[in-house]
Amino acid sequence: MADWLSGALASYEHRPIEDGLREEHPVDVQVGDVCVLAPYERPPELEPRLVVVIDAHDDGTALVALVSNDTALATDCDPILEPDQTALSYPLCVFTRFTATVWVTQLRRRVGALDDDTFREVATLVWNPEQSTAIATGSTLGPESTDDRWSILRREADALDHLASHCERRRGELHCEIPLVDRLND
Repeated sequence: MADWLSGALASYEHRPIEDGLREEHPVDVQVGDVCVLAPYERPPELEPRLVVVIDAHDDGTALVALVSNDTALATDCDPILEPDQTALSYPLCVFTRFTATVWVTQLRRRVGALDDDTFREVATLVWNPEQSTAIATGSTLGPESTDDRWSILRREADALDHLASHCERRRGELHCEIPLVDRLND
């Protein structure tokens, strides 16, 4: 593992799993929290999804990775987590390639949390999917013509994109509002 990544992962601190689970509207989220991600605006066709918080920002946003209890969908870079690693009663897979920045207010229910060691392994795969880790992962994604997971994974990626769209769009607008400095007139 790269030294910079080891240092970054070692600096994360979050509360133990037992504290505050099942909080309906978490005021603050911590890295490793498993939460329900709800739409910012509630279109009827958009269902909430489970996510794990990878990074929490000071601007009211969080980087999340999509999570599923359908571990058969996990690919070779998606960790499969057992209940003792998440404080949930069922296994999960974390789709490390499906990440998005969302508003913290969209995280409606904290249902579990990854232990520190598990979070470090998951974060390693989010930032570098080819990195080898000690955590179990799914199987290699085969060709689209023979692997049924493609259509389901595409649908889940699209759902995460839709859930994150308000935050991404608004953040883009905020970045555009920053005045540009005209160096020629200095």
